[in-house]
Amino acid sequence: MSGDELHSLERADTQLGLSDLASDARRGSGLGDDRLAMAAIKARLFPTEAAPATIGRFTVLRPLGAGGMSYVYAAYDERLDRRIAVKLLRPGQSEDSQARLLREAQAMARLSHPNVVAVHEVGTWEGQVYIAMEFVRGQNLRDWLQAVPRDIPEILEVFIAAGRGLAAAHRAGIVHRDFKPANVLVGDDGRVRVVDFGLARHAGAADEPLAPSAGSGPEASLAGVSAGRELSTTLTATGAILGTPAYMSPEQHLGRPADARSDQFSFCVALYEALYGAPPFAGRTLGEIADRVLAGRLLPVPEDSKVPAWLRRAVVRGLSVEPGARWPTIDDLLDELARDPDRLWRTRRNVLLAGLAVAALVVGLASFARERAGAATEARRAEAAAERQRKAAEDERAAAERERDRAFAEAKAQLAEAQRARATLKEALDAAEAQRLNAEAHAALAEDALAEAERRRREAEGQRKEAERQAARAVQEATRARDANRLAQALAGAHGDPTTVLALLREVEDPAAAPGWVPAAVAALLEPASAAVLRSHRGALVAAAFSGDGRRIATVGEDHLVTLWSWSDDHVLQIHEHGAPVRGVAFAGDAVVSAAADGAVVWRAAAEPSASPGARLAAGDDLRALAVAPDGRLLVTGGADGRVRAWDLGDAPPRARELARHDGAVEAVLFDRSGRLVLSAGADGTARLADLRGGPARTLAHPSGAVRCGAFSPDGRRLATGAQDGLVRLWDVQDLSAPKVLRGHGDEVVALAFSPDGARLASASLDRSARLWSPSGAAERALTGHAGRVYDLAFSPAGDRLVTASQDGTARVWALGAEAVPGDSPMILRGHSEAVVAAAFSPSGEHVVTASRDGTARVWRVRGGDPLVRAVRLGGPVRQLAWGEAGLVALRADGRAVRVQADGQTAALGDVPSGLWIGAGPDGHVLAFTRDGALRGWDAVGRPLPARAATRSVADAAALSRDGRRLALALPDGAALVDLSSGTQTPLAGHAGSVTALAFAPDGAALATGAADRVARLFDRSGAPAREFGPHSGSVTAVAFSPDGRRLATASWDRRARIWELAGGPATILEDHRAPLRALAWRPDGAALATAGDDATVRIWPQDGRSEPIVLTGHTGPVRALAWAPGGGALASAGDDGRVLVWTADFAPASLQARLRAASPVCLSARQRGALLGEPAALAEASARACQAAARR
Repeated sequence: MSGDELHSLERADTQLGLSDLASDARRGSGLGDDRLAMAAIKARLFPTEAAPATIGRFTVLRPLGAGGMSYVYAAYDERLDRRIAVKLLRPGQSEDSQARLLREAQAMARLSHPNVVAVHEVGTWEGQVYIAMEFVRGQNLRDWLQAVPRDIPEILEVFIAAGRGLAAAHRAGIVHRDFKPANVLVGDDGRVRVVDFGLARHAGAADEPLAPSAGSGPEASLAGVSAGRELSTTLTATGAILGTPAYMSPEQHLGRPADARSDQFSFCVALYEALYGAPPFAGRTLGEIADRVLAGRLLPVPEDSKVPAWLRRAVVRGLSVEPGARWPTIDDLLDELARDPDRLWRTRRNVLLAGLAVAALVVGLASFARERAGAATEARRAEAAAERQRKAAEDERAAAERERDRAFAEAKAQLAEAQRARATLKEALDAAEAQRLNAEAHAALAEDALAEAERRRREAEGQRKEAERQAARAVQEATRARDANRLAQALAGAHGDPTTVLALLREVEDPAAAPGWVPAAVAALLEPASAAVLRSHRGALVAAAFSGDGRRIATVGEDHLVTLWSWSDDHVLQIHEHGAPVRGVAFAGDAVVSAAADGAVVWRAAAEPSASPGARLAAGDDLRALAVAPDGRLLVTGGADGRVRAWDLGDAPPRARELARHDGAVEAVLFDRSGRLVLSAGADGTARLADLRGGPARTLAHPSGAVRCGAFSPDGRRLATGAQDGLVRLWDVQDLSAPKVLRGHGDEVVALAFSPDGARLASASLDRSARLWSPSGAAERALTGHAGRVYDLAFSPAGDRLVTASQDGTARVWALGAEAVPGDSPMILRGHSEAVVAAAFSPSGEHVVTASRDGTARVWRVRGGDPLVRAVRLGGPVRQLAWGEAGLVALRADGRAVRVQADGQTAALGDVPSGLWIGAGPDGHVLAFTRDGALRGWDAVGRPLPARAATRSVADAAALSRDGRRLALALPDGAALVDLSSGTQTPLAGHAGSVTALAFAPDGAALATGAADRVARLFDRSGAPAREFGPHSGSVTAVAFSPDGRRLATASWDRRARIWELAGGPATILEDHRAPLRALAWRPDGAALATAGDDATVRIWPQDGRSEPIVLTGHTGPVRALAWAPGGGALASAGDDGRVLVWTADFAPASLQARLRAASPVCLSARQRGALLGEPAALAEASARACQAAARR
């Protein structure tokens, strides 16, 4: 890590200012050593000139805390590139203190357990002992308990995890001796770790000697501590007292040796305090506490305590005065605490970050040279000349022969002349032959030159093709690098915005080549994403509203602007501007009405998006509220002057009349459904009800503070008001004398709404909750889960859903219809970076608009589309699923068999009392087997088949072969194979524990079993054992053969699945679940395996198990059954939450890309492209515009 990166890390990782560091240095605290403090200040003031403060080889980032003996710092280990925590002894400490710190390091180093902080190194720095240990980001258990109210399952889950850390220490022979909430850390990753083993000792070693004392008993053992002195229960006493008095066991108070049962006592004190909100042995002085501990006098149980009796008994036993009366070991105590059947495992999956480097493009192009030899031309010329000479020679020879013949005929005297001519001819022929040979040599050289030129041409062509291949590889590597960056940003969560995650995943150019893209895309599709992000405002938004046809949205904010959008194509239709912040907006037909601190304006539709003048109403200064009548003809306004006015928008200019006047600002105004009654809410502690048909306004007094909101029932007979005092008042419009007061909120009620049918009233409060009330005012349901104040709410047009907007930056859509089940998780709309102040449904109910203080409005699809998963409620926990020719069939825990139809409707097939197994049988039948040995079934159209007794044995589990001829049973004393045609029952021997899982091979030639003895076994057709698979680390809970029968998958209580090759070899281990597994299912083509279990998730693994699995979420309880559609195009899962989730199982990259585009067309903005992808400004702007243009098409 570079120096600049280190300084950036320090600046990002610390919240301690320079002034704090300086003051700490002056008073000798905080950083502890003055030199360390000054070095830290210098490193922050001059990050490029001074090295950061160090302890040994570790760079100090910031202080984490200080105790009486040592300091703890956050530090950075540059050698191993990791953050650590360093515990440093204070200067001037004694050798005993150094020995105590070294003992802590030795104790912690002996432990390697997830629930104990790990020690990396121990050493000295300038004479001071230090320990380098694991850095835990989080808070201690005491702060965790005080942060928010915790329910009993949450408390038990954390304490059980801490108890495992203690149990690991005990198994290593170490006694902690100072267990208390302050010595337990709860990390942000959800993991619990036990820390501070400064008082730990080996279980066989003796305690340190106590300070000299003249007597015996607790007073003597606590020598040096005044019996009347008030005691801090958070401090660890040293010297004579080993431990923290409020958590010490009786034997520690008496100065006797402590053992593992002493840690158990301290553990139970802390757990008792967490459950009841007070320690079991209370006292103002140390003597009072010691007396109560030694006498075993527990404080009375609070009358409103919700702690179950079994839990109190378990804790009280651990608080026994006599060690022998406590639990034998802390493991026994943890087993008792974990037996609560309602306790679920909750964990969050750590998200892995990935990154790839960009390969440099190396393109080399080689040029080739073509060369033609000039000799070729010369050779051709020489050959032509030789040919001419040859012909001339032949002509001369012919003439000579004629001359000779004439000479012989004429006279002998001419013979000599002929001989001379012949000699001349011979010389010419010799010369011509020489020229011919020379020409042939030149021709051979020319041919060689041509061959060399051809060789060079081919070599150049090969180089060109290689260069093209290298260029293609470089382009491919660059694409992969860009895709890796986009995928890494998406996996990192893109700042908590699923819409941005979808946009990043859509940007990946080659999804098939990007490892992890498919699981990331599936996970992203399971989160709601924005259908539009409206980004033109320069300040916080205050409100947003749909037009009557749902095609337009008006947004207003503190930047004085009123913006009209065609939201489906992210197009601004109009922008209007006030002279002050805008407080509200509403549609009046095609017009938009806005209210601001400078008055109200009616903006008419215009052809151009530029600002256009509107009809300004003389409505007074500082308007706070407005409402438009249902027919769009009347407008009501209210402002800081307390006046409530009605305006006739049909007049030009609109005319006003005063309806009521408050003594303070008007907080809200609204019409009833008829448009004749107007309600105003005022800061003066009153609401006013005005009838537009005439008569004075009636006053609704609220004696406890300002009225914030109101709502009329659809029939106009009742109205509700919400006030600063946290109360909802329900009024009879005809008789306003005695409202019904609805109590439940703990802070101001700021929003109210009746459902369209009047069957419910919803209220939103600054206490972070919304509540549902019956028409009579009875409390129905509290909607909790927001991490901030709830500012707004609205019912869907059908009344089956409610949307809430919160300070925590989210909106939540709650199901309220017949399909709603208490405990269901709402649809959480994430993406805003600041508080969501308003939310509303579209007229169709398919979309929700949210307005946020981050300056954006977002539109969300909350119904319709093509979802990746479809939920079908079955009305009770499901134990078995089967998907065959007859369709999908589920067997509920109560024995009811239900068929799930393609449209999501269900049809009951019948009851299967004590049903153990259900599956597809021959001829398209659905068969079920019961515990008492009966075989039942239904044909392909759902008609029942005759029931018959298959066996007399009472079984715990069963499986039927595909041909329906053989039955496998898990019996109390083992397993058996039953031939249904003959009734012969063959025992299956080998397992040492109860059989829990059975499965036949596809061809029926083999049977696999799994058992509590942690092994799976294979039996042949005769029932003889063939092979053993294991051991596993826990009971085998499910077995399944691959469709080709060559592999066996096993699931175990140890949270792992394994794939075994039947031909032999080690197992492939599938390890990603966070809780025990319950179910397995192979895809029909054998290319994938689905697993599910108690962590409420389904994972789909490739057949080799080497790639990251696809994680499917949506269940709220353990998943116990899985079934693939016959073609493998869908997967069904079911379990304790009483729902069947049917997943579209087409996870091909092209299909997922199409789903991503359909889920959200929102593009990355230029700013996001620069921040997330590192694109230059010009490229980011161009890319953003191109994406938006493509989305509009």
